[in-house]
Amino acid sequence: MATTASIRTTDATGVDPWQYQSLASKTVYSIAHEALELMYKYSTPPEPIAYAVWFAYVSKASEALVLRINQQLQRDGQISAREILEMHQTYIEDGYVEATRQNLGLELEYTLKSASSLIGKSVNKSRGFSEALKISATKIDKVDSIDELQGLITQMAAENLEMSRATEELGQELTISQTHIAKLNQKLEELQHLSMRDPLTGISNRRAFDTRLQKEIALENTPKFPLCLALIDLDHFKRVNDNLGHQVGDEILKRFANILDENTPDGAMVARYGGEEFAIILTSMKMVDAHNLMVKVSHMIPNDRLLAEMLGPELGVITASIGLAHCKSARSASELIAGADKQLYAAKKAGRNCVKSDVFG
Repeated sequence: MATTASIRTTDATGVDPWQYQSLASKTVYSIAHEALELMYKYSTPPEPIAYAVWFAYVSKASEALVLRINQQLQRDGQISAREILEMHQTYIEDGYVEATRQNLGLELEYTLKSASSLIGKSVNKSRGFSEALKISATKIDKVDSIDELQGLITQMAAENLEMSRATEELGQELTISQTHIAKLNQKLEELQHLSMRDPLTGISNRRAFDTRLQKEIALENTPKFPLCLALIDLDHFKRVNDNLGHQVGDEILKRFANILDENTPDGAMVARYGGEEFAIILTSMKMVDAHNLMVKVSHMIPNDRLLAEMLGPELGVITASIGLAHCKSARSASELIAGADKQLYAAKKAGRNCVKSDVFG
């Protein structure tokens, strides 16, 4: 009988962590061979992370990953080591984060059930002790001798001691359970926080952005509480990586993320949309105010001292193109993104380093 492995496709962003259960070994070897050929074709360093990404691509384990790689190859004809790492973090590691969350959730559920069971046993014991006291009370009225009374008192003292010990044990066990539950809750909160953060820049990631945008779209957007979306792309960022290396490129992305985060109002979300592209969800902000804010940000980027120091005199300054769209009645998240993306393209077509919006052009 042939040994088996598996691929189970998923429509979610991440790869299913339990993806190898039903494919014959021969199929897996075929996928592995094709993945290695693609690594060679696109000069991908032979590292485990890169292999995992190409293997997931060939096996079509994540539709989002396949689409992302196809778009990247169509646009640039290659995929950098930094982009491989980002794809691994976004589409593969997230699957394991979800699996870990589920495991923690099951452990928390088990601990809560155990604590509930302990309390149930204690209640039953307490009821039994209460019944024993009632029976002893009725017996006292019928005592005929000192010896009989002493025996009854001794029995009641023993039952009281047993109840005291049971209560003490329950308290200790419940304290242990409470401590364990608190630790599990803390781990779940930390995991939730990490799963919504971009590991490089520390701002919100694409998953957090998608979740927040869907939530905002679902709310009623009125003239009093408008919703705007900005897509921001660093101009000619490839030249930074080509001339200064990906390490400097990463530092520039971090600084750029800080600039955006420091200059957006409370309630807004700044997220890394992908690569050198960022997104800002602006709530309760009129289009004219959002446009003016983005113009201000676009002027700050080439004038930032830290960015200039990182780039050095040979590369001069870096600029950004910004596309801005506002949410109209009954507009979906995908339509709003498409609107902002259309304006971003218009900004690039207009020579870059400018802001274009679907109201002011």
